[in-house]
Amino acid sequence: MRTISSSLLDSPYKLAQAKLHVSAVPTSLPCREEEYNQILEYLEAAIDEGTGACIYISGVPGIGKTATVREVVRALNERVEAGVPTLFLLRCVGRR
Repeated sequence: MRTISSSLLDSPYKLAQAKLHVSAVPTSLPCREEEYNQILEYLEAAIDEGTGACIYISGVPGIGKTATVREVVRALNERVEAGVPTLFLLRCVGRR
């Protein structure tokens, strides 16, 4: 994870630039709670049932698709660390 150095906090423009950088990790995902819960519940059900799952997520760039999925994967990885069955993630991206 990329951290923000204290020199960037001197200017609101530098701070905004650091927070908007592609490697920046947001502390929250506003307005994505419903999508987060839908993905998490679907994958948790598949894990609990011992089946596979496939999800197609699409949308215009910059609306939080990847960040939402990363948060779900983080939550599921915490379950793996707690002794829940192993999680395998395959991510495919197609562009035209």
